Amino acid sequence: MPIIPPGFGHCALHILRSGDPDPYVITWGFDVETPPWTLADTTTALAQTVLALDELASTQEVFNRFVVTIGTDGPPDIFDIPGVSAGIDTALLRCPPQVAVLVKKNTAVGGRRGRGRLYWPSIDEGTVGANGVINTSTVNAYQSSMNGFFNAWGQTGALNSVGMVVLHAASPLSPTPPPTPITGLAVQALVATQRRRVRR
Repeated sequence: MPIIPPGFGHCALHILRSGDPDPYVITWGFDVETPPWTLADTTTALAQTVLALDELASTQEVFNRFVVTIGTDGPPDIFDIPGVSAGIDTALLRCPPQVAVLVKKNTAVGGRRGRGRLYWPSIDEGTVGANGVINTSTVNAYQSSMNGFFNAWGQTGALNSVGMVVLHAASPLSPTPPPTPITGLAVQALVATQRRRVRR
């Protein structure tokens, strides 16, 4: 878990695929616009997030849990609510669990600490070539949904947030920098793999 300073939050969206007992989890940080963050904020945030992303998940995948952790001067505030919505993509032949769509979290800061990423875990197998490249129309569709997701968490959205940020972990080599604002999400055309998701 990265360090969450007061006034910032960390989200974890859990997605459960039919027949797979282990959830997929995507995470992001954000800047709270008007503290305190509340349970009502969490409920609204889940609804807006699912609205932006449900076209990317299949009807066999459910947004089944949403956890928001808010940094404070003391112990963090944690809001953990169930989700009940399924995806709406009817293409049910998905890539294996370890194959994901890589989405870069762009920032205005260079170097390793200026970068972020998330792995979207669900993509139609028929849209990925043998070389691992996603077809252009699918990349564009994913980018459109990610743009809507990013905008929902920004100043133009309806949420208690002024934008997504990259939250940083502590390092023994240097002071922990403040959260870095994300300037946009960029869907990559080449799928990524996560070895820890390989089923044994």
